[in-house]
Amino acid sequence: MSTQFDVMGLLTGQLARVLEIPPERIQPDDILAYLPNVDSLRLLDAIAGVENELRTKVDEDDLVGVRTVAGLAALFEGEGRS
Repeated sequence: MSTQFDVMGLLTGQLARVLEIPPERIQPDDILAYLPNVDSLRLLDAIAGVENELRTKVDEDDLVGVRTVAGLAALFEGEGRS
């Protein structure tokens, strides 16, 4: 996907917003389930924020196997464009 957006930066910003933590505390190798203040609703809120910014949707089935911040960013970078 060629886009002017920095997907990792956008995702990190959305996660920081919904988790109420500084974006510099979020690293690509971080496991999503272990991020501070995380729960499934907040995670879905962050995903929706990225989807809105990129005007795309990721396949919900693909989300099941995602474990890290980098893995989630890869979904937006590689596939899920509709």
